[in-house]
Amino acid sequence: MVDYAFNQKGVDLVYAVTVPENIGSRKVLEKAGFADKGIIDFLAMHLSFYQITS
Repeated sequence: MVDYAFNQKGVDLVYAVTVPENIGSRKVLEKAGFADKGIIDFLAMHLSFYQITS
């Protein structure tokens, strides 16, 4: 999906979120090259926030 967003759609930045307790998802995002940007609060939930740039 990230490759498609960058190379086919011309997107420069992709964000991803997951609950902090979901270690498996966090590892997948990091392995895919996403950078951990910390915890954000969104709709009364604490979420791990990630981003990757082209």
